[in-house]
Amino acid sequence: MNQITKPKILIVDDEADMLDYMESRLNRIIECEIEKVSSGVTAIEKMKANNYDMVILDIKMPDKSGMDVIREVKKAKALPFVFVVTAYSSPQIASEAIMEGARDYQAKPLDLKIFDFKIKQGLESLGKLIDKR
Repeated sequence: MNQITKPKILIVDDEADMLDYMESRLNRIIECEIEKVSSGVTAIEKMKANNYDMVILDIKMPDKSGMDVIREVKKAKALPFVFVVTAYSSPQIASEAIMEGARDYQAKPLDLKIFDFKIKQGLESLGKLIDKR
């Protein structure tokens, strides 16, 4: 039987508390390798240099927005599964993110049941879900 390799996930958010919160949540629900960065510029560098299965990406950040990250990375390589989270929720932001290449979207504050479901659904679609529950 083939062993699924742990998915590599990059979390991008300019709020340190949110980075830690999402990392803790992911570690509670799935087996994965996590990297965290707090800026769009660093996210672009990391995404161009590494192959992540999933990127959890904030939209509003001081240096480069999540939209800028998506646009710049997709010029260089295929996008991983991008899951956008943002406190600046609107149908326009959601549809723009999806049109740019994001695969899913959730508004902050995170509803954990929805977050868990969407993360697991995304990884399952990639054949990378290793559920802890």
